[in-house]
Amino acid sequence: VETLATADTPYVPVNFASDPRSTAGSGGYNAEGADISRWPSNLGLAATFDSSRTLQFAQMASAEYRALGITTALSPQVDLATEPRWLRVGGTFGEDSAQAAELTGAYVTGFQTTAGETAWGPESVNAMIKHWAGDGVGEGGRESHSNSGKYGVYPGDNLDEHVSVFQGALDSAAVMTSYSIALDANGDPLFEDRMGTAYDKGRMSILRDDNSFGGVVVTDWSVMKASTDENVRIATAWGAEQLTPAERYVAVLGTGHDMFGGVNDATFLLEGAALWQQKFDA
Repeated sequence: VETLATADTPYVPVNFASDPRSTAGSGGYNAEGADISRWPSNLGLAATFDSSRTLQFAQMASAEYRALGITTALSPQVDLATEPRWLRVGGTFGEDSAQAAELTGAYVTGFQTTAGETAWGPESVNAMIKHWAGDGVGEGGRESHSNSGKYGVYPGDNLDEHVSVFQGALDSAAVMTSYSIALDANGDPLFEDRMGTAYDKGRMSILRDDNSFGGVVVTDWSVMKASTDENVRIATAWGAEQLTPAERYVAVLGTGHDMFGGVNDATFLLEGAALWQQKFDA
């Protein structure tokens, strides 16, 4: 892509990202005959009770990613697994918040350094911790990709414990936010907005203001689409269905996001930019 640049025409740099591809069961990400090293899932790494193993894995995996031309890892998944019925527990570091925070830190350190050095280098990869502010609380264990699982329930006022895992590695290059609408045990929203995290100023303020996170914040995939839109297959704009597509972009930018996950069509994004400009001019 860089070769397309001229003196008069700049280029947009390309950054290749990948979901986790080193877990033993995820061979579908790797070309036949060109496999990479295989490791346990995050939960398997947690079962060793040894953060040095996670660090070793991350150092090796990041070197392999860079050899493949991948510069951003859409990982690690660090949701605290407080709901044992949740189908994504295997991707987490378990239910112990202190250990999960420690392993999150080891994972991010291993990916964002090179050969044991403390600085970025030729084998470093951007790490993206997810899903802020903790998506392991799905109501009844249901998954937030679906309408039936769009609520994350935090009984006992324990949001802070879920956040503590992310605080183990807020030097990560990026954070991906969750789909869920955060509720307390009575079914009331934790904050003013009864909306998924991308649209929720309360949870985003904890990240940007309370924890001073200055890295890239990314929505999860399909958050810009609602079930009320035409011709959509996966739509997870929970709580924002009443907004037009352009209004959703304005709302998400207003919460402090930098990037829209999985958006391949700029139509509504450009409409949102125009709407933002109108708002700004007003």
